Amino acid sequence: MRRAFSGIMLTLLSVSMLASGLATANSYTTIQLQNNQSTLTLHQYTFYNWQITAQEFAKYTDSFQMHYDQHNPSDPNSIEEIHLLRPDYIGLLYRNIHKVSSNSPEYRTFVSDGWLLRDTRGNVVFSSVYGVTSQMVDIGNPDYQNWLADWTYNQTILHGYNGVFCDDGFGAYMSEIWWDANTLNIMNPRTGAIWTDQEVRDALIGVYAHLRSKMPNSLIAANGIYNGDRWQARKDAYEYIINRTDINDLMGEGWWREWNSTVWYSEASWKNSLDSLVQLESYFIQNKTTNLFVLCCYINVDGVDSQLPSGTTQLQVARYGFASTLLGIQSSRDYLLFTNNETLMAEYHDTMFSKSIGYPIDNYSVVSGTDVCERFFSNALVLVNPSDTPYTVRLDGTFTNLDEANVSGSYVMPAHTGEVLYGFDRGLSYASNGFQLPQLWIFGIIVALDVITALSLVIILMANAERIRRRSRRVVNDA
Repeated sequence: MRRAFSGIMLTLLSVSMLASGLATANSYTTIQLQNNQSTLTLHQYTFYNWQITAQEFAKYTDSFQMHYDQHNPSDPNSIEEIHLLRPDYIGLLYRNIHKVSSNSPEYRTFVSDGWLLRDTRGNVVFSSVYGVTSQMVDIGNPDYQNWLADWTYNQTILHGYNGVFCDDGFGAYMSEIWWDANTLNIMNPRTGAIWTDQEVRDALIGVYAHLRSKMPNSLIAANGIYNGDRWQARKDAYEYIINRTDINDLMGEGWWREWNSTVWYSEASWKNSLDSLVQLESYFIQNKTTNLFVLCCYINVDGVDSQLPSGTTQLQVARYGFASTLLGIQSSRDYLLFTNNETLMAEYHDTMFSKSIGYPIDNYSVVSGTDVCERFFSNALVLVNPSDTPYTVRLDGTFTNLDEANVSGSYVMPAHTGEVLYGFDRGLSYASNGFQLPQLWIFGIIVALDVITALSLVIILMANAERIRRRSRRVVNDA
């Protein structure tokens, strides 16, 4: 009988431990936070727009880039005026480093000094996108590299920019740096043969070496990584350039979606962009206090709306890009570009960028039983559904969503949506679209089993005490 009873007790203990394990597997353990955790901020980046005032730039964004021929010293919305309002504002002077316009004042110098590239037939190579007036430049020519550094230095210092944005300035392959050329049969004047990928990489290293020598304290930004698929596929070649230059800022122009695309990135491509963001944070930004990363999710640029997938709204795309970025950031040196439309820019600032998410509690993870990714911050829960399937997640706690509605319990995440739920009442979120043992039921079972186990232990102890008393009486009687 005693053996049977002991066996029952052990079974109850095992079941109790199993139930506790189930509860742990489907919930979040409270993490002890350090007092030195820093609040993270995601910044809004934009392009210059003459219709936006200096006050609006300073209020709604933290950085912009301006094309060099747009600068007007008498413009009341220039970078000088913005810096009077916000000295920390980052203004970058735009320059495309791999082509020149035949309408530009410097074009005669490019022609006379032989800096224009030619194909195997001797014809000047031009842009198949922007036309014959946009002509490809010999980025490997030391004289061009020196001219570019002098020109950039003079323009940035003259007008008070924080640095230069080198468009088409980052590419590890010949077909990448001259992506819009009318031909890829482009001759390298120093070898008399078609450019190789390695020659392109070494030429870019030379460009940035000249820029840095002339601008030791300025930001040097380069556009070209594009998205996570490209970073993952070409990481070694990209790192070859990064490790040999002092570039401060990289841009991924198609990070969360293609401009004017009517289809979403696949879940795998979205995941590549998310993981690449995490990798770039660790590799390019961490422990480098001047480095930045700009991610793009275009919605409207220069008055032109981006085409969207059928049934998708601009607000959905904006929230998707915003929440996706929050899943991966590890610092406050990330910038997100949606638009240079003043109305949208103000809306996104007020509803997203201006709200405090606090400091990160953990890294992103996948909600069990779904494709939804989540991440906890001290002030917010970030959710993104990158799949084609809608899911419902269960919230443990009350939050305020981006529409400023209080939400709790079941929360629907439609396909390709992002959400940020604000509130200090943090708790678990878990899938409810498939069968799962309800969380409260589990805890109820645990409590009941613990009570039974405790009572069993008391009964056993009482029985053992009675046996001892009986043996004691027997010993006394025998004596």
